[in-house]
Amino acid sequence: MGPRYDVIESLAGVAPAADWVRGALEAAGAPEPVRQDVDVCLEEALANLILHAVARAASKGVALELDLAPGRAAVRVIDACAPFDPVRAPPVDPGAMAIGGRGIRLMRALAHDLTYTVESHRNVLGIGFSWPTADAIARALGHISVLARLTPEDRAALAAAGTLAFHQPGAILLREGADSDLALAILEGEAEVLAGGSGADAAPLAHLAAPALVGEIGALAGLARTATVRARTRVVVLRLPPAALLAAGRGAPDFLVDVVGRLGGQIRSVNHALAVYAAAFQGLERGDLDDALLARLRNPSADLAAFGAAFERLASRVAQERRMRADMASAAMIQRALLPAGGAMVALADHIDAFADIRPARDVGGDLFDLFPLADGRVVAAIGDVCGKGVPASLFMASTLMALRMAAQAHDDAAAMVAAANDVLCARNDMSMFTTAIVALIDPQARRVRYVSCGHNPPVHLRADGGFEWATAKGAPMGLFPGRSWVVREVELAPGDSFVLYTDGVTEAFDPQDNEYGEDRLTQVLASASSLDAAGIVRAVMDDVARFADGADPSDDITCLCVKLA
Repeated sequence: MGPRYDVIESLAGVAPAADWVRGALEAAGAPEPVRQDVDVCLEEALANLILHAVARAASKGVALELDLAPGRAAVRVIDACAPFDPVRAPPVDPGAMAIGGRGIRLMRALAHDLTYTVESHRNVLGIGFSWPTADAIARALGHISVLARLTPEDRAALAAAGTLAFHQPGAILLREGADSDLALAILEGEAEVLAGGSGADAAPLAHLAAPALVGEIGALAGLARTATVRARTRVVVLRLPPAALLAAGRGAPDFLVDVVGRLGGQIRSVNHALAVYAAAFQGLERGDLDDALLARLRNPSADLAAFGAAFERLASRVAQERRMRADMASAAMIQRALLPAGGAMVALADHIDAFADIRPARDVGGDLFDLFPLADGRVVAAIGDVCGKGVPASLFMASTLMALRMAAQAHDDAAAMVAAANDVLCARNDMSMFTTAIVALIDPQARRVRYVSCGHNPPVHLRADGGFEWATAKGAPMGLFPGRSWVVREVELAPGDSFVLYTDGVTEAFDPQDNEYGEDRLTQVLASASSLDAAGIVRAVMDDVARFADGADPSDDITCLCVKLA
């Protein structure tokens, strides 16, 4: 039996227990995506036991055991409560306030295997996860025909240069039209190749089963993606940068020859289709379209059929996007009207200077912020990020704003405010969307910030002298689990100190070379701007992110909010 963590009796014990598991997984070499999935499943299981389970003895006896091996981790959640089997029990109505609703869906989606046993004095929920080890990755690469030509040393180097990623069914692995900045080695699972995007009108081109390599032609040639690749099952992929593929090719020229040959075949197919359609257009113009050419158009080869279908889809998409453009412009105007205007943020309360800015990745986005005073002189500052993009995210964003405003009228505590807003969002959330957020109550008289984290990026306590501290931030997102409670954190502010909130669009912005902005650069900018007012601090962050991105399209909305104590 592996190491054990005893005993978790309240919600306050969940975070230390999760930290203990996370540290053990990191030491065992578990990749970050696996550690995140374990964290979500563990938090769900522990919170439900503490909040809803009924003890069979004097204590619920909630504890953890770990079983670690290369490429595998099993977390056993042990309790002395009335049995409830999340493995076999059907999920309840997502809107119902009961154990086993969305939590079961989450665990079943994220965990690689689930077991549940009932003993005379305890229950044991086993949550298992696995990931490919370095040796397993190198072996899998050897079973991909185009990579089999590499030496074992080159395959090991290629494996070391890649980054593991885990995707659920339906996830888009590569998107048609996007830059080809990497190739994917599919190590586990199945995927499909689609032409014409990923919607209902997408045409299936090929089926991929592990182990397989996809996207290497575009990555090496610097071409835009010519098709979309979507996960059919849960997949594990190794993201391979072009530099690593080139380095591998230097040791095995046959690998590069194979890639060039397949690229030439694709170009030949496109040129053939273009030549036939060009001849047809010329024949129409001259009035001498012959029977042989008509026969080729009526009974097209695979090349011509794919070209014609792609042209038809493109024409339909252009017409549809023109119709949508006016609607999106109206939606963006409505969304901007829901957010506080910049001029209204200056004098919210005595001794407070506040400012926020948002730059959506699309016409409409899922980021939100709010700033408004309470009757007792305190100020509510909130920032959030809705899962997803576009119109659905913007609608859920508006719902989150309204729910928080309504909750603030009835509650004067940040945790109670968030809990009330969460129940409103859970009541009508058939799409299972959620919002990560920080909701803070700033008291300028007491020079204190009391805040709640809903799975959001940690705030920064920026001191007047340029020093900073990361504020603790842990808690479940809003909108998923009704009846949840949150822990209030507290930060004491000195005159000139700032409390800075931001969304992951800031720290996860990328430059054209696919480098990430990151937390270190954010804190450097904040430290250099600490003497500025709130607007100056926010603009310093937003401008620096724009300089860093250097014209690269944003992958997410970018939002920053600063509250500064005078």
